[in-house]
Amino acid sequence: GLGSVTPGVAVKVADEAGVPVAEGEPGRLWISSASNTSGYWRRVEETRDLVHGEWLRMADVLVVDGGAYRHMGRADDLFKVDARWVSPTRVEAALLDHPAVAEAAVVGLPDADGLVRPAAFVVTAGDAGDVAVLAEELRRHVAHRLEAYSAPASVTVLRELPRLPSGKVNRRALRGG
Repeated sequence: GLGSVTPGVAVKVADEAGVPVAEGEPGRLWISSASNTSGYWRRVEETRDLVHGEWLRMADVLVVDGGAYRHMGRADDLFKVDARWVSPTRVEAALLDHPAVAEAAVVGLPDADGLVRPAAFVVTAGDAGDVAVLAEELRRHVAHRLEAYSAPASVTVLRELPRLPSGKVNRRALRGG
């Protein structure tokens, strides 16, 4: 869970238009408070995406479960597989639970049929050995811990993950962009 809402702040988990989603369904975090920003300095498009009247539509995707908020990831990182949301951070956490994985990043990539599937990029904790064997082992590992559709369709072993100057993983580079 993420904790509780600060007094004087209203939150909702809603779709892109601000309509609350059902409990257990992923939605964007919307926040309203007296201290909301009016936007980004000289960034019109980002402001248009963020500010909706008295509400801010955050990039964070949450699920409300029994009154508790669970963070799924950021809207620009999540992707759908067979009409179900996949959270790269959850898949990455499952991959990092495997002793052979030192670092992991997951993005959605189209397969040969054009359908988006999870693609994992990993840095191994030692000698990767047979990459095909490791890839199959990691797919089973993720499928066992999460939903089967979250298991990576492909696993690529890298010496290091591409990073932005901020140190964050460069997901655009992993998607080939």
